[in-house]
Amino acid sequence: MKMRYCDVGGTKGTVWTSVDASCEVSDSKAEKVGYDMNAVGTYKINGKLNNGCIVLTSYLQLTSLKKTSKVARVYQRYTYRD
Repeated sequence: MKMRYCDVGGTKGTVWTSVDASCEVSDSKAEKVGYDMNAVGTYKINGKLNNGCIVLTSYLQLTSLKKTSKVARVYQRYTYRD
């Protein structure tokens, strides 16, 4: 599997006065079962509840691949750091 891009969709809300968001694919290929792909999003937030910077890392791991039926299973996990 290959991750072609990432996006920072959903960065607008009522509790933030401004959000400066960016993302980057840091590992774009999962060539075998057990391998993973990663994307990192950085969000600089100013608002009513908090001000600062958070980092959201997305992990997609290839857990099963059936080439004949073209089916792949993935496990997804996010980590949050402020």
